[in-house]
Amino acid sequence: MARMYRTKYLFCCILSCIVTVAYAQANVDGAMWDDTYLNNLAQSWPDNTIENPGRVLQWNPKGGKRLTILQLGDSHIQGDIASCATRSYLVEQFDLTLPARGFAFPYGVVRTNEPLDFRSTGSNRKGWSPTLSTKIRTPQPLGLSSSAIEAKNVNSTLHLRFLPERGYTALPNIVSILYAPSENAPLPLLNGTKPATIDTTRGVATFQFSDPPSNLALTLKRNSTTDSPFRLLGFVFDNEASPLMYHAAGLNGADVNAFLRNTALPLELEILDPKVIIVSLGTNDAYNRNFDPLQFASNLRTLVQQLRNSCPEAFIILTTPNDHLLRNKEVNPRVDAASEVIRNVAMEQEVGLWDFNRIMGGSGSIHSWNNYGLTAKDCLHLSPQGYRLQGKLLGVALYRYLTNNKRGKK
Repeated sequence: MARMYRTKYLFCCILSCIVTVAYAQANVDGAMWDDTYLNNLAQSWPDNTIENPGRVLQWNPKGGKRLTILQLGDSHIQGDIASCATRSYLVEQFDLTLPARGFAFPYGVVRTNEPLDFRSTGSNRKGWSPTLSTKIRTPQPLGLSSSAIEAKNVNSTLHLRFLPERGYTALPNIVSILYAPSENAPLPLLNGTKPATIDTTRGVATFQFSDPPSNLALTLKRNSTTDSPFRLLGFVFDNEASPLMYHAAGLNGADVNAFLRNTALPLELEILDPKVIIVSLGTNDAYNRNFDPLQFASNLRTLVQQLRNSCPEAFIILTTPNDHLLRNKEVNPRVDAASEVIRNVAMEQEVGLWDFNRIMGGSGSIHSWNNYGLTAKDCLHLSPQGYRLQGKLLGVALYRYLTNNKRGKK
């Protein structure tokens, strides 16, 4: 036990030294926490790797094959700040063109926070009815973010506005609408045009644009007087120019059970066919005072098996939750227990592990992160720069894994 505390103390000292140097230099140059400093900090971070790599999935964009990565998670993923930083790091290191946005859900219609690079609005407050897996207890078909919105009538419309300069993404020239499969569902239209292809058995309508649009309007066309409800599960914004597709699907408050309640998850996974699946859950499981490590382990195994059944060729990576405070007071002791469960399940199921809890410094390290402005006021979530650092750290670990390079490109 004493050795463990000495190790944590040493790690926090290393963190303090690394961050202090970067922070001081950033102050001198007036470039607080910009990408250059974050990249250098992440590349210098000790022992930042994907553990349990198994078979090495080496990837080179010059080989002509697209790499599709999917990250599932909670509020730490919904805002897309950390995942955007991971996406941008990989794009820079592999010298790629700006990537497409990938999977997206219109959180704005649900009146919750959206990523920086698009905005969504509904026709009126009564036009769409939301269903979030965090608010239900019965399994239902939901999108990859375990969310859905259902049109209350055929006149319901939805508007999207892209802000690509804010999210390190390119405008899409291919847009897919994901919806709950139904032969009698109304026909979805984008900007008044019909889909180029539609698969009613899987619930995918795909549109192609010669000029990538900066705005989209989703409307519905009645097929018959007996149309079934139209349940929107999300969008996929694609651009053929980039060989990398990094999807991020998160939901505020989500735990492992929130994804297990999603009956459409296996089909949605098959549609995207990711080669790497990153599962970033555990924070909300551990925040629950009734947290049961044995039940958490069982639920996590079930989710891993579901992912493996849907995407047998994908490399699955589990991540551990960040250290945090309970009610902005004391360190949450259940984070260590949840992280240990995730480590054990990763070993048992022979999947990858990115141990962020260990990498950030372990129990109590949230205080060090807070001292450098890397956490939100609640010391549960991270600040924007904290999420960007977390995303860069994951980007470095992924780059090293994909290139079989222990140090990574400088």
